[in-house]
Amino acid sequence: ENGFMAKCNVCKKDVLWSAWDGTTGLAGGVHYFLEQDIHLSTYTTLTGGNVTLFLNGHTVSSDSRVFKLSSSTTLNLYDSMEDGSDIGGKLIGKGITTQEAQDEQNGTAEGGVIILWGSNVFNLYSGTLQLAEDHNTVHYGGVLAGNGTFNMYGGKLTGGEATRAGGTMRRHGASTVTNIYGGIIENGSVTGNGGHIAAGGAGDKVNIYGGTFTGGSATGNGDDINMETNTYLTLGGKVVVNDIAIQNTATVKKLEEGSSIG
Repeated sequence: ENGFMAKCNVCKKDVLWSAWDGTTGLAGGVHYFLEQDIHLSTYTTLTGGNVTLFLNGHTVSSDSRVFKLSSSTTLNLYDSMEDGSDIGGKLIGKGITTQEAQDEQNGTAEGGVIILWGSNVFNLYSGTLQLAEDHNTVHYGGVLAGNGTFNMYGGKLTGGEATRAGGTMRRHGASTVTNIYGGIIENGSVTGNGGHIAAGGAGDKVNIYGGTFTGGSATGNGDDINMETNTYLTLGGKVVVNDIAIQNTATVKKLEEGSSIG
């Protein structure tokens, strides 16, 4: 039995776990764990299938963002012990370079740590996603950007900074869904709207049932969240969000007893 299995809360013994050293891609249908810290010169693209990564208390850092999800990928990220406590694993991205931004989207830089393109799913159970202090310019989504589905059950998003929208995350595109059940979103800042979350595509859904928002700031609207035209926000449980800006035809679908804005 690998030593890491004793502290991994998802590492079933009947599943084959493979060590990832950053020199190869992450294949669908495989469960990976880290044996050491990894540094990438550019981002790793996940190109389909269901991928599970257990950080095992280690850090994956990059001179660019860390991961790009495409082609119907599901990424499950874990870094916790049996009792659910964090053991220090991180993804630390600097955002894409000027040349990568030009090649990817005519100069627009999105997703400082991770980006979802297409019908992808990112499930964050534990571990920290962080924008490096010496980061490149990120226009949208200092930590996370793109469409698809993002489910946050735990973990932390921290230190995001963007120059246009979504200090921590920018969510936009058809059928984009963000579900937050737990974890911490902190210290996101933006020159523009949405210190932590900016939802900007028609039909985008942001559903918040738990978690903690702290330290968000925006020069425009919504230190925590900015919901743009034709987007939908659901608040449930006992969640407290300090500053939400609702633009034009954006809709708060449900505000359960115990939830509050401000």
